[in-house]
Amino acid sequence: MIEFKDEIAERAVLSIICNNPAKYLEICDYIDANDFNSLTHRIIFKSVAELLKDNPDTLDTPLIRSVAQDLGYKDFDNITSNGEYVDSLFYQKITAKSLEKHTRRVKDLSVKRTIIATLEDLSNEALTTDKSSFELISDVEKRIQEAILSVDQSDGVSMLGEGFFEYANEMADDPREFIGLSTGLKRLDRAIGGGLRRGSVSLMGARPKNFKSGFGLNVARHLAVEKDIPVLILDTELQKDYQRLRLGASVSEVPMDIIENGSWRSNHHYIEAIKGASNKLKKSPIFHIYIGGFPIEKSLSIMRYWLTKEVGRKEDGSFNDCLIIYDYIKMMNSKEVKHDMKEYQVLGFQMTALHDFVTRHDVPMLLFCQLNRDGIEKENDSVVASADRLVWFCSNFSILKHKNTEEIEEDGLRAGNMKVKTVLTRYGQGMGDEDYLNLRVKKACMRMEEGKLKSEIAPPEDIIDREEADKLPATA
Repeated sequence: MIEFKDEIAERAVLSIICNNPAKYLEICDYIDANDFNSLTHRIIFKSVAELLKDNPDTLDTPLIRSVAQDLGYKDFDNITSNGEYVDSLFYQKITAKSLEKHTRRVKDLSVKRTIIATLEDLSNEALTTDKSSFELISDVEKRIQEAILSVDQSDGVSMLGEGFFEYANEMADDPREFIGLSTGLKRLDRAIGGGLRRGSVSLMGARPKNFKSGFGLNVARHLAVEKDIPVLILDTELQKDYQRLRLGASVSEVPMDIIENGSWRSNHHYIEAIKGASNKLKKSPIFHIYIGGFPIEKSLSIMRYWLTKEVGRKEDGSFNDCLIIYDYIKMMNSKEVKHDMKEYQVLGFQMTALHDFVTRHDVPMLLFCQLNRDGIEKENDSVVASADRLVWFCSNFSILKHKNTEEIEEDGLRAGNMKVKTVLTRYGQGMGDEDYLNLRVKKACMRMEEGKLKSEIAPPEDIIDREEADKLPATA
């Protein structure tokens, strides 16, 4: 069996630190004593780390020996030949420039040992425990992901402005309209700060039956069907069969009731539309799972598994472009309430878990929530059902609503029958107090199209249409 160890690399790290104590600060956030395979090296590194906390510029064999014994390593003299092994680390001169290379080698082997040990533990556990297969899979994903993150973590504090010009050049070498993934609504993308960004949660609230799921489905269609970008829909309300019907209607633009009652076969146009939609959907990476009643931990495990199995990673270790749609956040069952916790506290913990997940995995999430009956659209005054604190952890918050009669008359009949307003955003420009984006929504076929911002409509669009119609030549 292969032994994942490299005592030469471990010794090189220790020697460089012994001769250049200040270099310890460059690696202390990346590796620790447990990453060394050799017990002797482990004890020396732990002693050095303890010593440099109080004496960052001073290292010698007697000091290391003293700290080791204070830490309880009474056999330090025996395993280091009365300190001669430590002396040799000071005598050996290795260029400090190679510290990063040797450190990464030590860490890489440590992670491999950890993964092997974890899999062996889980294998034994599978034979002796009552845990379900899903729980065991969840443990594997979680522990391996922790190992991956331990390699990718930051090397420490750095100067904020350092490398700005290089960063600006990288952006210029690969120009793009939006930093994140487009929702298919370019005006909304600009308002929220460049689309759905990696490592962030875009939150959208709406009252019940106000097209939350339809909005998410249209975003999924835009990315997966038109851009071939994987999308995962975690659904707390609708089962797969009904969502498949809605998606098929959205792609084919055939009304849902026509598809559902089977009458589409009597119309040649519908037949061609259904066939075309079927061909597109076969190749489209839209994934769906009903999670009603699932605890948040199970949902997180599903997302981890999907990222690994269906999305995959780039050469730099980050995940490929993808989107997670969570529709919608709510208290799943009474078991989630502990120690007399309020519902808003439970939802706050769920939101924290989702935010931490997308931040650690560097993927975007579109999250839906339900608005209270008295939810209004003034900035910082929008009421989210049971949990205003949801907005604490999102990068942007928008509200989706049906337009009232006055708004439809003022904007014009063709401007749109629904509206979305971005009221809070970390990155983008948001929308003015009186502004909103018009949406033309055809619920019969679950289709959504972008209209203009209210601020762009002057005069109303139906008036413009009438004026243009008056200019057309008369017909017999």
